[in-house]
Amino acid sequence: GKDVTLTNGVITGTATSQNGAGVSLSGGSNYTVSGATVSGTSANGAGISVNGTLEVGNNASLRGTSTGTGSGVNIDGDLASTGGAIITGTASSGDGVQISGNLKASGGDFNIIGASGTGNGVTVSGDDTTVDNVNVTGITETGSGVSIAGNLTSKGDSAITGTASNGGKGVDLSGNVTS
Repeated sequence: GKDVTLTNGVITGTATSQNGAGVSLSGGSNYTVSGATVSGTSANGAGISVNGTLEVGNNASLRGTSTGTGSGVNIDGDLASTGGAIITGTASSGDGVQISGNLKASGGDFNIIGASGTGNGVTVSGDDTTVDNVNVTGITETGSGVSIAGNLTSKGDSAITGTASNGGKGVDLSGNVTS
């Protein structure tokens, strides 16, 4: 989208096909979610799919859920936060949150939280992903709390935390991490 602003509203979407996204936010230029709540649910697709360039702020909340093998939230693009935001993804057997784009915060807390039963809480899979002043938390039972499979650059006060409760790995590092 171009010149799209969602302020203090609520968007809820549910995918009716097995692999569709509950809500797709495809940013172009001047695409902003400010103080709004966006919720999406899918079975084997992403609950929320974020592509392109998107700005979230003023305590915006994105909540995605996948009841099957899909990701709760899939971030593939550049996502910036001003004034705080939280992105929460929950999946049954897919990744809670899948990140292959860049995340940057300037002002306010920017939290990414992913949870999965048997998948990874958060997977970082981009070739060159950067998190800048972003808190990334992944929780799983038998997968990895956080799986870093690509190249990750951590800047500012970023924190990466992974927890596994039933035989999984807290953090699985098979990519490169620099700060």
